[in-house]
Amino acid sequence: MGRRSHGEGSIYKRKRDGLWVAQYLVDTPDGKTKRNYIYGRKRKDVADKLAEVLKERGEGLLLDSGTLTVAEFLAEWMKAEQASVRESTHNRREQLLRLHVNPHIGDLRLSKLNAFHVQSLYTRKLDEGLSPGTVRLIHANLSKALQKAVRWRLVSVNVARSTTPPKNNAEEVRPLMKEEVRRLLDAARGDRFEALCVLAVTCGLRRGELLGLRYEDIDLKRGTLQVRRSLRKGEVNLPKTSKSRRNIKLSRMAIEALKRHKKRQTVLSEWVFCTQKGTPIRSENLLWKAWEDIRQRAQLPEGTRLHQLRHTCATLLLQENVHPKLVASLLGHSTVNQTLNTYSHVLDNMLSSVADGMDRALA
Repeated sequence: MGRRSHGEGSIYKRKRDGLWVAQYLVDTPDGKTKRNYIYGRKRKDVADKLAEVLKERGEGLLLDSGTLTVAEFLAEWMKAEQASVRESTHNRREQLLRLHVNPHIGDLRLSKLNAFHVQSLYTRKLDEGLSPGTVRLIHANLSKALQKAVRWRLVSVNVARSTTPPKNNAEEVRPLMKEEVRRLLDAARGDRFEALCVLAVTCGLRRGELLGLRYEDIDLKRGTLQVRRSLRKGEVNLPKTSKSRRNIKLSRMAIEALKRHKKRQTVLSEWVFCTQKGTPIRSENLLWKAWEDIRQRAQLPEGTRLHQLRHTCATLLLQENVHPKLVASLLGHSTVNQTLNTYSHVLDNMLSSVADGMDRALA
């Protein structure tokens, strides 16, 4: 039987085994074209598959990725993204992909990668002892990369979106208890980093945002603070996202702490938290040692980190029934869902108060 045209492809029956064959041309990443084939026992099955392929190509979704591996694609994605992200973000991505992704799925062809491969990767990493937070970070970057592959027409779907990354849990977030917060603030009283601890607890600022504060960002008369930059190892960066660039209404406790801080500061500097010479704090060890001194005086558990004060801020506010949208705005989260997912354990513990509220409303 001769070949019959089917749109831009053709269908014919192969003599040696009786299989129906559809052939069509596709573009490759290097700008060339190649011939692809579809096989089937029935002509209708082959014709249906060919029609689907040609429809995808007509919609701009089809591009043959050839022998391109996952690792090779990820390397190209990293190059394309490097100019649009912070150096620290780029380095962290490179480390995650090199240590945790490429050794396991990097040799697979990109066109052969499926959701099972990716889900198995997450399971393996958790079994190896990697924290759920780090596995979620792997998922976020892998999903972002594969979405770019869809846009570049290398694949038709983002298989990472069909996977389930691990959830947050209460142990991972670990906020301080109210009594621990009181001990912390008492221990920090009079310390050069007292105001930093108060702002971390009451405003939920990230460490880099705290170190990046200048006096021009603070209006004590109006009781406001603006987050405009972040400081890491002495380098000034823009906030993590557009939502991170935000205005904050200060509590009375924060205003008083900042007033004491400014009065106590002997060196003239534009930076709220600075070295004895008035320069930005470059050494991570300086802040770590200061935090350890305060932690020990407050008798907090060993291993308690400064970043836990951010979690403590969110947890305290949610427990006081502050709307999650307002908490998300305070923390600079990109979406309310980010807040809900991070502190889902807090909201779960508050379900009984919702039921009690309904009982009171209908009493």
